[in-house]
Amino acid sequence: MISPVVFFSGVVGAPCECDQIMFGGDLKRFLQALRIADRQLQLRLQLQQRNRVENIVPNNRNVLYLIIGALVVVLGVVGYNLYQEKKEPNGVQINIGPDGLKVQNK
Repeated sequence: MISPVVFFSGVVGAPCECDQIMFGGDLKRFLQALRIADRQLQLRLQLQQRNRVENIVPNNRNVLYLIIGALVVVLGVVGYNLYQEKKEPNGVQINIGPDGLKVQNK
């Protein structure tokens, strides 16, 4: 249903015949309903904006936890590899040098 458009060229808030005809004398009630509806829409928009922000923050926290976890794993792997390099090997060690052949049991 298409609602009629009324152009008003007068003082805002001043009574007008067209307003009385269109709304059947209930202009004050109609304007009050518009204010209530407008306030409800504003509250809904604010709630939606809050929900968007609240939904973004946990996702950012999850990514942060993922990055920290990955760094901990990388540090663990690097530390283990350095430990294995420094650790002396078990078993038999054969050295060939200027003094000849040396066999050591470790």
